[in-house]
Amino acid sequence: MTRTALVTGASRGIGKAVVQRLLADGVRVCGLYRTEGEAAQLLAKELESASPKGIALQCDISDEQQVHAAVARCAEEFGGVDVLVNNAGVTTFSLLDNLERAHWDSMFATNVTGPYLVTRAVLPLMGPGASIVTITSGLGITGAPGKTHYAASKAALIGFTKALSREVGRRNIRVNAIAPGIIETEMSAVGLNPELRARYEGQCALGRIGQSPELAEVVAFLADHRSSYVNGQTLMVDGGM
Repeated sequence: MTRTALVTGASRGIGKAVVQRLLADGVRVCGLYRTEGEAAQLLAKELESASPKGIALQCDISDEQQVHAAVARCAEEFGGVDVLVNNAGVTTFSLLDNLERAHWDSMFATNVTGPYLVTRAVLPLMGPGASIVTITSGLGITGAPGKTHYAASKAALIGFTKALSREVGRRNIRVNAIAPGIIETEMSAVGLNPELRARYEGQCALGRIGQSPELAEVVAFLADHRSSYVNGQTLMVDGGM
């Protein structure tokens, strides 16, 4: 039986790698993206030509109406949803003294309210054996200067994951999170100058920065029966920081 996955932030970075990994497992994918452009066009083309065929939908996950419309379209096309990957997220740098309320609210709108809206909309489409995987961050556990808003939003997702796993576990729906360290993506590259890269590599036991396909392997594991007794967990995937 073909499984269906809904992946947010599907056109770039970790989300793109997750889509490609799930397609390799024969999963039908509904990929959500926020911004039109070349990356979104490539996603749509890849899903259109996949077997089984998927769809790409534009959706700002912080907008409740857009979320309901996208999930309804996914349900119309494919019926139920077996796997939800809450991947979309944003990050910026700002010390708390200079952090404006608008930046705080914007961070939480995408990183916390977005996964809440998508998960709430998708849950009625999920049956026994379904899996929810949320990408949080190692900074949600460790924190870092200049990242109070980001770390707080990602810590919220860890609590969300633990609580929701207790709510829906008796329906045999599993809920887990992944807390990556530094992963090579377009988003992380913005502030990753050579000096900072060298520092991270020096702190990591494996001596390198992680790659998106490595994280996608963990998502694929949590998404299927291989992890059937893993629930309510946040897995650190950071190379040993």
